[in-house]
Parts: sequence; structure tokens; C-alpha cells
Amino acid sequence: MKRPRSGGWKRYPEQEQIGSQNRQPEREQSGGQNRQLEREQNSSRKRHPERATGEVRNKQAAKGQSSGWKRHQEQSSGREQHPKRGWIGSWLRLITPDALYGAVTEIDPRALARQGIKGLVIDLDNTICPWGSEEISPEVEDWIRRVTASGIGICLVSNNRSRRAERVGKQLGLPALGGAMKPRRGGLRKAMAILGTGREETAVVGDQVFTDVLAAKRLGLRAFLVKPSSRREFPATRLVRLLEGLWLGYLKKSHRLPGPGQRKKPDPGSPCQGRNRG
Repeated sequence: MKRPRSGGWKRYPEQEQIGSQNRQPEREQSGGQNRQLEREQNSSRKRHPERATGEVRNKQAAKGQSSGWKRHQEQSSGREQHPKRGWIGSWLRLITPDALYGAVTEIDPRALARQGIKGLVIDLDNTICPWGSEEISPEVEDWIRRVTASGIGICLVSNNRSRRAERVGKQLGLPALGGAMKPRRGGLRKAMAILGTGREETAVVGDQVFTDVLAAKRLGLRAFLVKPSSRREFPATRLVRLLEGLWLGYLKKSHRLPGPGQRKKPDPGSPCQGRNRG
């Protein structure tokens, strides 16, 4: 049976009538189901208005009807939602010391004990002795005796040759490790194993931000920065000192660097709080 090119089913009106009769009950049945479903949805919205608002929001999100300005406000409502800003803040916390001292002898052993510190990992050059020297001042020797007498262990960790570090350690009666390659954390881990202390019980003392402080913060330790005991140092370190001066000047100006004996308040967003990195 061929369908005519135009005019519909004019040649076969009985076929058209039969088809319309078959389709009419289906339309009535589907229409009744739709009306019943709408009545149930309306009654559910009246009983639970919070669901109705949720459905509207879902529909708007699905259709993409929320404006670009609202999406921008939602994304920029919290400062820490910005990935780039959060990454920079986390990195800057890694080079922020917990306290600044004029010399290693200004660190009070009793204050360390009150903070729960049982082990100190101390740098060698320009912290315990001048750069390239093995001479220890009487003040430093007396301070080391007071620290050890208070029950706090000390381990010397230096980036320089291991033999020189061992000689200075033998002179002071302390364990010493050389060639630590700070800010790598391997030397600090070895020192903690020698002292038998954990992360919460260990602090690092040094004169450089980008070696001593950075290594300590990467391992989740407290870091105490001291001023260099002499101006003589490695030539490359002098260039790094320019960056350190700018950074420390900013911290002092913004009052973010505690003074001697004042412990920095813990930052809940810091990646070093409770870190268990290997």
C-alpha cells in the first residue's frame, strides 16, 4: 500500500479512523499519569518546601542559568580556595623561622624544656663557630654545658666536610654529621635517630633561612634562626643573604617573626603541622 505524495490518507479514510481510535486511549492514559505525577509533586513541595528550593537549584545548575558574576563570587569567597595563592602561602611558611636570636647563646635551655624540646640539631658554621674555623668561644661551650645539663641532647649537622664536623664534635663531646646537603632532610633524620627524639621533640638551630630553616620545616620541625657569628662565609652564601635580608625585613615589619623566647603561634593551615612525611 503506497502513501500518496500529498493529501494524507485521503484514499483510505477507514485506515485513518482506525489509527486515530487506537492512539486515543494511549494519549488519555499517558495524560492521566502525567497529571497524577504533577499532583504528587505539588503536594510533596507543600509538605517539604526545602526540597522544592533544592529542586529549583538543581534545575538551574543543570541548565547553566547561574550568572557568571555569581560563580565568580562563589569561587573568590574564600582566600584559601585560590590554588596559586594557597601554594605560595604554603611555600613561604617553609622559610619562616619560629624565632630569631642574636646568637646561639641567647636560647634559654629552660624555655626549650618548657616547650617539650628534648633534642637540638645545630648547624656548625657561623652558628657554633666562625665559618671555616674550629675555634669555639667559652660562651658557646658554657651554653652547651647548660643545655646538656638540662637533659636536652645536641647533635651537630653541617653541610661542610664530615671530618671537620667530627673534629669539632669531638672537641665538644657531641655527635656530629657532615655533608648533610641541607635543605635535604636526610641529615636531620640521622640526627634525630642519634638523639632518639621525634618531630615534636626536636628543634633545628642555624643561621641560614634557605638551608637550616627550610630543611627543618620540610621535616615538620621547629626552626630557630640565629644571626651569623661572623661576616666571613662562602661566596655563594653572600648572594643568598640578600634574599634573606629582604624576607626577614618583611617578617619583622609585619610583626610575623617572634622575638627571643617567644614561640610562634601554630598556623592551622601550615603543611608542617602534624606532617608525617618521609
